[in-house]
Amino acid sequence: MQYSIAKKIALGLLLVASTFTFADQIKVANNDWVPYNTSDGKGLVDQIVKEAFALVGHDVTYVVFPWKRAYESVKAGETDITYPWSYTDERNNEIIFNSTALIVNRSIFWYKKGTNFSWTDYGDLSKYSIGGMIGYSDTDLLEGNGVTIQLVKDELTNLKKLLAGRIDAFAMNEVVGTQIIKQNLSSEEQAQLVTFQDKPLVETNMHAVFSNNDRGKKLAADFEKGLKMLVDSGRYEEILFSGN
Repeated sequence: MQYSIAKKIALGLLLVASTFTFADQIKVANNDWVPYNTSDGKGLVDQIVKEAFALVGHDVTYVVFPWKRAYESVKAGETDITYPWSYTDERNNEIIFNSTALIVNRSIFWYKKGTNFSWTDYGDLSKYSIGGMIGYSDTDLLEGNGVTIQLVKDELTNLKKLLAGRIDAFAMNEVVGTQIIKQNLSSEEQAQLVTFQDKPLVETNMHAVFSNNDRGKKLAADFEKGLKMLVDSGRYEEILFSGN
């Protein structure tokens, strides 16, 4: 009998330990959005998320998906979190947003120098060939306002189409666009070929999103605690503005 009881206790402890280990591993649906996100989890926002979770005792692992698939995987509960995403009522009915914004997304139109591009409202865009990215909030906004979009999977593809004259302009995050151009164009090309209009298409807060289930609610609360600790310590600004 003593052996049986001891065996049951040991089995119970093993189950508790297994459950804790499972709950302690946060599965991130991620992709490249340099410098904020990288597929290997080394982007600026990746670092913020990783350190915020670490402060409340969680570790993260990464699954790489196209952005739309990343969102759908969190919505279905296949992964725990993806980021950064802007708030919409539709999304808020499907997933859980964390309260504190991770970054501010300032998205602007980029085009070749010499192109007579300007806009004040969505109707002005109808005379241009506009590029967009699959699954991006910018694309949803433009299509929702009647703008026809040529869709591709990422910003670099749109940049190549822009330089080849296949589109007139496309919108992308100001910081991300600067990074992509710096990494993929020579200084001569940067000076001669690409510019942007300062009027933003959007300027909005971007958040982490979690699965809309009990686990997601718990992880969102844990993450908010860790993020507040990170901000209060000054580490958040150190990561985002010094890049380490």
